[in-house]
Amino acid sequence: MNEYLKFIDRVDKINQAFQLNQFEIKLLDLATQAHCSEKSIFVTDLINHEHIGSQITLNMEVKGLINKNLLMADPDKGDGCDKIIFLTKLALDRLNKLNQATNLAVIQ
Repeated sequence: MNEYLKFIDRVDKINQAFQLNQFEIKLLDLATQAHCSEKSIFVTDLINHEHIGSQITLNMEVKGLINKNLLMADPDKGDGCDKIIFLTKLALDRLNKLNQATNLAVIQ
């Protein structure tokens, strides 16, 4: 149990270091899941998760992640109205830190 609490604390500290709010964490985790599964994810995919927040809120949060240099959005060649989401080097750095926190929790 103590290891789990230490793990949660490490994850919170990582997210605080990147100045992420709860919406941004969830959206970034969705984009990370798509990246790790080698699937494309679009802005509309992220903002349609109404269980996280309203579309307006999520759209603002996606823009916030782009401004924080954690996500990139490029126009979709097939649908000019939507944008495909990519993780940046900074987002991959966060993922690496989260992986390290997981490894530390498993080892201890």
